[in-house]
Amino acid sequence: MRESDDVFHAGLAAAIQQRRRFAIELLYSDHEGGQRTVSLFSVTPRDAPEDPDQWICSVARHWNIDRPDPR
Repeated sequence: MRESDDVFHAGLAAAIQQRRRFAIELLYSDHEGGQRTVSLFSVTPRDAPEDPDQWICSVARHWNIDRPDPR
């Protein structure tokens, strides 16, 4: 969330500051606007005393919007 007036900005900033795990669902498509896909990312603070600013990001799930079931 780049813009501070975004509805999700305060909650995301608080999760980062408090080092709480959070998830992001990201909708994207290919360069031609097709094959819409949603990916679920999990972002978890890493327990690394030598560098407390480290985070681990992993993809938990992908699903396609424009394909027939099962997706």
